[in-house]
Amino acid sequence: MTIITESASGLFLTVPAQVLDFSKDVASSWAAQHVKDNSNYKWVLARYVEADNANSNGQYWTYEDLKIARPSIDYSPMNVDHHQKQIVGSWVASEMMHPTDASSAVLNPYIETLGVLWKHYFPDIAQQVQDAYELGKLFVSMECVAQTVTCGGDQGC
Repeated sequence: MTIITESASGLFLTVPAQVLDFSKDVASSWAAQHVKDNSNYKWVLARYVEADNANSNGQYWTYEDLKIARPSIDYSPMNVDHHQKQIVGSWVASEMMHPTDASSAVLNPYIETLGVLWKHYFPDIAQQVQDAYELGKLFVSMECVAQTVTCGGDQGC
């Protein structure tokens, strides 16, 4: 599911995220190497855009575009509700995932991200994140500014 959030500066696409719980969850194999069991951190794992398949907002990224853009996620700041001056963590790493399960809802490659929220410095936000996760309402936003826009499909632009 993708959620669209509108603000004064544009539209933001959001996807579900999960909080890693060391007593229950195991991160994706690629992400596990980056996760540190530290009580000062809250780890967030999320799936970003799928390649070669328009999302519910009609946005479309090719696999080649995602391969080029993926490294720009690593070490980028994590904020809440797009408040650019309230950095609460960092997106530590990302990986291009290639689904192998034909019964999956996602068939094309997609970007998965791992972020760390600095729980020690932002305990209230960390609790809000945990609460949202437990209610199934934790989402992360994918922001992208294209150099060019191409209209496609039956409806055009």
